[in-house]
Amino acid sequence: FIWPDEDGNETNYRPTDLFRIKVRGMAPKVSEDTLVPAEWIEAANKRWLEFTAAKKPIEGPLRLAADIAGMGTDSTCFCHRYGNYVKQFDMMQGNGQANHMQAAGRIIQLLKTAHNPSLIPSAFIDTIGEGAGVYSRLKEQSIKEQVYSVKFSEKAEWKKKPLTDKTKEYEFFNMRAYLYWCIRDWLNPFFNSEAMLPVDDELMQELTNTKYEFMSNGSIKIESKDNIKKKIKRSPDKADALTMTFYPADAVAEAEQRKKQAYLLKRIYPF
Repeated sequence: FIWPDEDGNETNYRPTDLFRIKVRGMAPKVSEDTLVPAEWIEAANKRWLEFTAAKKPIEGPLRLAADIAGMGTDSTCFCHRYGNYVKQFDMMQGNGQANHMQAAGRIIQLLKTAHNPSLIPSAFIDTIGEGAGVYSRLKEQSIKEQVYSVKFSEKAEWKKKPLTDKTKEYEFFNMRAYLYWCIRDWLNPFFNSEAMLPVDDELMQELTNTKYEFMSNGSIKIESKDNIKKKIKRSPDKADALTMTFYPADAVAEAEQRKKQAYLLKRIYPF
């Protein structure tokens, strides 16, 4: 296509899948290295709309992820996931400076107002960059057992064992690759997906523009964030936030929940 650029000059334009679907009414052009096909996301959108319209109860503990904004005009993104149901994405607008106290306060508020308060909610913070300050502040609060540090660059391991995909066949270059692949497995109809995602063109664009590749040792690597930003002209904040809700902290959360339940029982039955 020929399309005018920001200065009004004609330039070649290669339509994305989102443009093909939403504007031209065409089928998506999915390449083999696309992380998530658009039709998988649309199926999750349909399930979300049906679930929400039926006003079904939200089950499971809240897994809240926060992609913390840095300096400038970036926004902090929050993803609320309860089991297979992503309730919503929230954006907290930046004000030209990194406000760790404000972000920490917002996270505490969201955890305290979560559905199913009897189940321990968890927060997952990207601690490479500005998120480190927010994480440190939250660890000082009474909710410290609910907050987890996520580093995309760390090894894709849990309890010193490599993390794998659902088929137990693939391993991953780093934690970022594993977490992004978790979204693929979660949405994949081959695994009878029950994933529910709110309709969000930005999230659709971020996921369908993300590619993956196999390294020489057979592990999977996800396309760099800088490459994705060049394609979509912004940071993939919503996709990053969604990935963090899959951070493998279930065993820790369950242990903490058992500890709290034992404490409550001791208070009720002190003998």
